[in-house]
Parts: sequence; structure tokens; C-alpha cells
Amino acid sequence: MTKIILSGKLGKMEQAIARLAKNDSDLEIVDDIKDADIFVDFSGADPSINNLRNALNAKIPVVMGSTGHSENQLEEIKSASAKVPIIFAPNMSVGVNVMFDLIKRASVSFGNEYKVAIEETHHAQKKDKPSGTAKKMVEMVGRPVPDVTSFREGKVVGEHEITFSSPYEVLKISHSALSRDVLAAGALKAVKWIVGKKPGLYDMKDVLGL
Repeated sequence: MTKIILSGKLGKMEQAIARLAKNDSDLEIVDDIKDADIFVDFSGADPSINNLRNALNAKIPVVMGSTGHSENQLEEIKSASAKVPIIFAPNMSVGVNVMFDLIKRASVSFGNEYKVAIEETHHAQKKDKPSGTAKKMVEMVGRPVPDVTSFREGKVVGEHEITFSSPYEVLKISHSALSRDVLAAGALKAVKWIVGKKPGLYDMKDVLGL
């Protein structure tokens, strides 16, 4: 039985994780960090650092899906990973992480001859813009992408599309999240994977073996 503590105030992501974990006999949600095996954080950039420090004090692994961190915060996450295993991923959807892999493969094949454009849409309450997922997409391209368009509207969970184009053809790779449950399910997959791992900074590519 793996015991999970969730970050602070139970927002929509935490509620989704708790609901899915309730149906998994290998997982249990606990309220006290002293009883926890793993800290799962979706609290947002600033509170996630406090949660990280608490996890370090408790010497337990962290699965972090928060985004929008500053450079100093990213350095602190990296430093913490020398002491405990951390899965740090902007998007824990299995499909999105397969998309990252496809983007990297396409970019290597196309080289710099193809123009690249990224478009992403999230719900109106999402603070960081562009999203962590869009930034990761740029990272997978392997070169600057000046054409990144972000929309914040309604209750959209997450939509991402990248376009590679030349005068002769266009390739589009897209992903649409239909429910936050896709992120929660990915987070719980990460929880199960990180058990027993050595300290280090991991992402969903490691979890999925991509």
C-alpha cells in the first residue's frame, strides 16, 4: 500500500486524484505527512516550493505537476532531487507525453527547413501563459519557436497543437484532454513508478519508458 499526501487546499486536480486513488487498492490518501510515502503536488509554483521543502524534511519522494516556476525555483527543485526522487512534469497525461516524443522525432526529421507553430488553449483560471506543456513542446522542437499562441477561455481542460510546415506539406500533431482525470491517472502512474527509485530528477518520459 502506497500512502499519498496531497498538496494543501484540495482543488480540482487534487479531488480527481483522490477520487481515482480511492478505487485503487494499492493506494491510500493520508492527511499527515508523517504517514505518507509520497507527496503529490499540483498547488501552483509558489506553494509547490513550500511543499517540496516539507517533503525533503520528511525524506519522501515528490510527484510535482505544478508549473510556472521562476529560474530560482527551478534550481531549488533540481537541488532537492539530489536528496529525494522527484518526478517533475508539466503535463502527466500519457497522451501528451507520447506527443512530446512524436514532436522530437518530427523535428529531428524535418530539421530547420520546416516552420513551426504552437497553439494551446486552457481554462480561463490558468495563470501561466504559455503553459508548461507548450514550453515543453518548444523544448522538444530543439530550437526557438517564435510562433506560440495561447488562449484562456471557458473551462477547457487543455488543448495543444503543433504544426510543421514547408512549401510542400503540413504536419499537425494535436492532443485534447477531455477531463482532468487524464492528468490524475498519469500522476498516479507516476506515484507507482517512483516507489523505490534513487534520488534524481525524473519526468513522465522516464515513467513511460519513452
